[in-house]
Amino acid sequence: MAKRGAAFVAGSLIGLFVVFSCADEDDNGVDDNDSEHQPGTGGSGDTPIRDLDGDGQPDPIGAEEFGGGAIAVTEAQVEQIRNAACTGWAAEPEPLGSSLYFVVDASSSMDASAANTNGVPKWDATRDAIVAAVQNLPGTTAVGLLGYPNKVVEGVASPGSHDACVDVGAAIPPEILDVNDHRQRVIDGLYAIQTETCTPTHDAYMVAVEAYLAATNVVGQRYILLMTDGTPTLTLGCEPGTCRSGTGYEQPVIDEIAYARATFDIQTFVLGSPGSEEHMETGLDNRWWLSQAAEVGGTSLGNGCTHNAVPYCHFDMVEAVDFSSALAQTLETIAGRVISCDYSLPTPPPGEEINPGEINLFVWPSGADPIQVLKDVDPDCTQGWYFDEAAQRVRLCSESCNLVRSDPNLRLELMFGCAQDEIIR
Repeated sequence: MAKRGAAFVAGSLIGLFVVFSCADEDDNGVDDNDSEHQPGTGGSGDTPIRDLDGDGQPDPIGAEEFGGGAIAVTEAQVEQIRNAACTGWAAEPEPLGSSLYFVVDASSSMDASAANTNGVPKWDATRDAIVAAVQNLPGTTAVGLLGYPNKVVEGVASPGSHDACVDVGAAIPPEILDVNDHRQRVIDGLYAIQTETCTPTHDAYMVAVEAYLAATNVVGQRYILLMTDGTPTLTLGCEPGTCRSGTGYEQPVIDEIAYARATFDIQTFVLGSPGSEEHMETGLDNRWWLSQAAEVGGTSLGNGCTHNAVPYCHFDMVEAVDFSSALAQTLETIAGRVISCDYSLPTPPPGEEINPGEINLFVWPSGADPIQVLKDVDPDCTQGWYFDEAAQRVRLCSESCNLVRSDPNLRLELMFGCAQDEIIR
């Protein structure tokens, strides 16, 4: 049974192998190896595949409940499973890409500097940090860009559509960075953005959502990064046509972000630039809505974050000592989180099928023993993996995904053919 080598995943070498079932069945549908293919047994039919305590007996742990988690295993145990009667041929599936759409506040308030910008205009620091981030993103990542409003808005006579207050024509739809010199196109687009009065945050966000829905070349997880220094000054539809800071302008944006996640599985990062701590009219701290937006967008920083005080749940640049350095580091963090943890399944050979109920996953962290990562039936799982039936892909749960992203030399092995409760007893 040949196994091929490692695959590049977002710039990191991650070996990824898949073992599929090759049941020996004749025309009557009876498995000729059924005497050997018993729960908890290896290829000989004598040795338990899962025997962590070494007593020669299968170890019951209730894995059939598929509640996720992880178990430390040995190389010998993995080899037993790999050679079990229910395993077959090996192949390397391709990791699915991911995408990041930058929605960047370029209102005139971004021309100002702040206490932590060392006299540099916020827009200049923001633009330069995004350029660096785009240059460093893996070529398999799809990127889109919109700076808003990027046009004269004050006194729009006929509000009602996004382009009344957002330069939709200058928006760059999401495309794979390594395709058609798209990386340079995004960088050129950043330098072409001009700061103008008004902050039509809701319309700008909708331009990104609609671009994703129209894209036919974007696969894997989709993200939006909303970067703003605070207060929306127009509501959806560019109302009222003259920018002003109104009470309640923020909540519809929060609701839209929640809807995009629940309906289209678009997750939203939120980054608050200096200025977001003070409402332009009331003087009150304006970070509450950015924090809520990050939470409903599925990117909350956690760790006891709140919506009313530090630490907030979004990326808060107000507290940074040096805005430029902190922004660059934050964008690097976001880029790491964007790296895909979704894996497509290869086409099985003639006569074979892939059974989602017969998948087992193992990881080898750098310099450590292997770990079996267990299946979960909850798509919002934390440790384990989830099978996306609609997309026919394997998705790592959040903590397991973080492990992959943090260890460029970590190796994964997916085995198909043995039900999880057959080998974990």
